[in-house]
Amino acid sequence: RFGLSSRALMDALAIHKIQTQPRWQPIHRTGAHAGGLVLGGEVADRLHAEAITLPCSVSLDLALIPLIADRIRAASIKRQEILHGR
Repeated sequence: RFGLSSRALMDALAIHKIQTQPRWQPIHRTGAHAGGLVLGGEVADRLHAEAITLPCSVSLDLALIPLIADRIRAASIKRQEILHGR
């Protein structure tokens, strides 16, 4: 396992000014569809709770991709060290 929740990773990346956001809100959770018929929805709810979007754009500087990846790895390593008392 990665060792961090999606929201904790978002917070860790925000410290480094890396913008993230939760994955889309499931349509059955929007006000316009409140009370509507829902068939399933558990997968959509789980993706919304656990997935995040990382910086992506056609204008994203390719040099930033390794930096973002390093920050993600560092957040996981730091969490593992805290959990294991290192």
